[in-house]
Amino acid sequence: MLQIRSRCLPHRAPQLTEDLVSHGFVVVTVDHPYDGAAVEFPNGAIVKSTPLAVPGNDKVLTYETWYAMVKPLLRVRVADVRFVLDELAIIDAGKNPDADGRQLPHNLAGTLDLKRIGMFGHSLGGATMAQVMRADSRIRAGLSLDGPFFERWLP
Repeated sequence: MLQIRSRCLPHRAPQLTEDLVSHGFVVVTVDHPYDGAAVEFPNGAIVKSTPLAVPGNDKVLTYETWYAMVKPLLRVRVADVRFVLDELAIIDAGKNPDADGRQLPHNLAGTLDLKRIGMFGHSLGGATMAQVMRADSRIRAGLSLDGPFFERWLP
């Protein structure tokens, strides 16, 4: 089970995550640099979110303007999730993808069921889920918690 967190969901993530784990699911969360409230990298660097800016002097945010603002975020989010899926496959194969070679828990090889991955997200995380499901067949089930579905798909 893969869960996408957005900057407005961190207070809900622990309850959802704990419930899924209590039913035997492996849960992986993804924080996107410059999108999540703050993301800490392995070297200790902390990257804070960059607020979305409404172009021009528009006081009303139209769908077209909003989509133009989030489209670059969606591209990065889809790439982030696909990267995480690739790293999970490396872990399941018994290898260690950690750039610094830090020790992973023992006996992870072969324990992940990568043929039954589900994904959910809130708001833009829900939109990300739909885009990832379209781009990557490894995601077999999806749930959008109040996320928009775009009639335009990213190429």
